[in-house]
Amino acid sequence: LDKTGYWGEAVRQRKPLILNDFKARNPLKKGYPAGHAELHRFLTTPIYDHDKIIAVVGMANKKEPYTDDDVKQLQFMMNTVWNTLYNRKTELENLEFANALEHSPVSIVITDINGNIELVNKYFEKRTGYSFNEVKGKNPRVLKSGTQAKEFYQNLWSTITSGKTWVGELQNKAKDGSIFWESATISPIKNPNGVITKFIAVKKDITEKRAQDEM
Repeated sequence: LDKTGYWGEAVRQRKPLILNDFKARNPLKKGYPAGHAELHRFLTTPIYDHDKIIAVVGMANKKEPYTDDDVKQLQFMMNTVWNTLYNRKTELENLEFANALEHSPVSIVITDINGNIELVNKYFEKRTGYSFNEVKGKNPRVLKSGTQAKEFYQNLWSTITSGKTWVGELQNKAKDGSIFWESATISPIKNPNGVITKFIAVKKDITEKRAQDEM
């Protein structure tokens, strides 16, 4: 950025800039790159995603002077382009995530901000004996074996609601009453503004390992 001229100034000042007489002397200009078209008028503006600049766009050589209306039109157009690209990217990422979720060899549970289950994968259903429909909207406490103290779960909940990741071992109970151990990592999911919107738990069955360690 320190090597760019007027184009980069839109980023440095974080606002749109207009030069309607590009040939006039200006300390912010640094000349043209090799082969660049000659400029007579120039408009450049940063494009934002929330408070983060994700692109810079420029227009040049309009017959009439650029105005604030040109800035608004350019920003509107580029924001529309960015939102379209971002939504498409999100759709593809969601498809990839769903595929990974279904084929994962560990249990994955996604809950809402209150801890109510929104999504589980196939391995969760296989390991616990509960179908997604049976646990949807319920709290993961349906798996509690009753052997771990109340303070244990209070610490878990306070950790993740504070924005941190909790790592530990859970002793749970399957639908058929059998007890099993899981090594779990539970993390908050945040939106672009840093607000927690969901929690995700990734849990690996360590029942056999625990049994061997106790032998």
